[in-house]
Order: sequence, then structure tokens, then C-alpha cells
Amino acid sequence: MVQEQIKGLSVCGYKVFIQILACHRPGIGIEHLQSYCELRGEVQNHTPACLSLLWAVGQSGIDDFSVGLKIWMQLLVPFIGLKNYSAYVVEYGSNIFHGGGGGGTADYASILGVREFFSILDFTWCSSGSLSKPVQRQLLALYPKVKVLHFSLL
Repeated sequence: MVQEQIKGLSVCGYKVFIQILACHRPGIGIEHLQSYCELRGEVQNHTPACLSLLWAVGQSGIDDFSVGLKIWMQLLVPFIGLKNYSAYVVEYGSNIFHGGGGGGTADYASILGVREFFSILDFTWCSSGSLSKPVQRQLLALYPKVKVLHFSLL
């Protein structure tokens, strides 16, 4: 899909299929997460294609909090400081935390560790210049949910 978008071709059919697939198999987004992270780095300079990649992989985490959290932390959060991607990264995080997270916390300890928590903390309180004001406000609203989840794991 990404290569077709870089060439200027329509990718609407791909997106519909990805949404259907993500509804029926939410774990598919994390099966090859490392290769998606590598592809993200390759298409980083092609903003529409990179946003499509982030969107496509993120569809798996819409209904499954643990999958969404893993995708958010590993694929999206590294781009939180980049102007073209910060709004989408924070919006996705807000969407997955909107439901309040999952029930059991044992699965999340490996996903939201100390290093990951402090990267969110850093962008929330220290990097206000790199984020636009609306994105900064949205991240400030999201931070307490991330903090509660992190400290419930300790």
C-alpha cells in the first residue's frame, strides 16, 4: 500500500480491506511490528505514505487495548516529536486510552516500561516547543491515563 501511495496511485481499496482484516484479526498488526518500524523509517520523508502506514498498522489496536498500546509505544511514539506526525500520534494514544484501558495489567508491563513512560513524560512536560499548542493540550490530557497505567504495573 505504501509503495502505491508513493507512486500516486489510489489506496482506498487497501484501506477498506485493512479495516475489515483488523476487525477480525486484531493481532495482525503486531505480528510483523518490527518490519513496520523499519518501513516507517524508510518512508518517513513521504508524509502521506508514512501517515497511511501508521494508520494501517494502528487499525489493529482500535478494539484491542494491549495491541493498541504496543503499536502506539513501538511504532508511533518515536515520531511524537516530528511536526508532521505528532498530532496523529497523540490522537491515536487518546483513542486507545479513551476506553480506560484493559482489565488485567500483567500484559502491559512489558509494553509500558520505565523507559517508555519517561519518553512520554519528557514530551509532556519538557518538549513543549516541538509540539503545537492543541497537540500539547491533548497530550497533557492523555498523560494522567498513561501515568495511572504505568504506576499500576509497579
